Amino acid sequence: MSKKNCLIIRKYAYIGDLLMLTPTLRSLSNDYVIDILLSDYHEIFFNLPYIRNIFSFEDHIDNNEYDIVIELNDYEYNYERIFSPFIEKTRIELFAEFVKVNLDSFKIDIRLSQDEEQWANEYLIEYNLHKKKIILFGIRSTSISRDWPIKKWKELIEKLKSLHYGIIVVDKDLQWQDKNINFFASYGNIRKIFALTSKVDYILCNDSGLLHIGGAFEKPTLGIFGPTDPELRCVYKNSYWIKNNLNIKPAWFNKSQDYNIIKTIEVEDVERKFLEIAQNDCR
Repeated sequence: MSKKNCLIIRKYAYIGDLLMLTPTLRSLSNDYVIDILLSDYHEIFFNLPYIRNIFSFEDHIDNNEYDIVIELNDYEYNYERIFSPFIEKTRIELFAEFVKVNLDSFKIDIRLSQDEEQWANEYLIEYNLHKKKIILFGIRSTSISRDWPIKKWKELIEKLKSLHYGIIVVDKDLQWQDKNINFFASYGNIRKIFALTSKVDYILCNDSGLLHIGGAFEKPTLGIFGPTDPELRCVYKNSYWIKNNLNIKPAWFNKSQDYNIIKTIEVEDVERKFLEIAQNDCR
C-alpha cells in the first residue's frame, strides 16, 4: 500500500524545537510521505530520508494536493508558559501527542553528508585539534536568564585548558584574545556546527540548541541550568545537567521570578561535575 502525502506547517522556527520535532516526523513517515513548510532553519532537515520537500512561506503551496495537512499550533510553543511550574511533558512528547503518533524513541535525527564530515575533519587538522580530547562550549543562549555568566565560563575554560583539552567556543560573534581557544562563528553555519559536534568529545552549554545537537550525536553533554527544567530537556543518551541548589521550582525562562538563579552555580561545581562525566566516559 502506497503512503499518503502529508504537509507539516511550522510557523515558529527555533533550532531546539525543530530538532525535537524529528522523532515525530520519523514515526509519521511510516505511513506518510512528508513535506514540511517552515519560516526558517530549513537546513536542520537536510539529508533526512523521510523529508521529501522543504518549503518556505513564500512558496505557493496548494494544501489540497495533500491527504493531510498538520499545522503545528501554539500549544506546544506555549505549553511551558501556560503550565509553569507544573510541567510534565517534554516538547518531543508534545509534538507526538499533537500529531497522534507513537514514538519509536526520543532520538533526534541529524544526518551529515560526506562533505560535511570531511570539512569537520579538515577543520580539526587545520587547528591542530585532531589529536586532542575536545570540548565544545556553547556559552550563550537566546535568553539572558538561561546564560551562566561569561566571567564564570572564562574561569572554567582556564581550568579545563590546564588539563590539555582542545577548546572550541561556538557563538555568532563572541570571542576574546586567547591563542589556545578556537572561536567558531555560529551565525549561518548550522550544518557546520552539526559537523563539529559530531567530532568533539564533550559539550558544555547552557539550556540552548547545542544541548539538543549534542543529544542527536549522543555526545556527553553537560547543560548548566537556571530557571528551566533539565529533566524535560536532558532526555538524551549521555546528557547530564547541573543546576542551582535553591528551592525554586522550574519555570519557563521568561516567567521566572528570579533571573539571577543561574548565577548561583559555582565554577568549582561545574568543573567537578564535568570531570566526573569525563572520568566515567566509557565510549
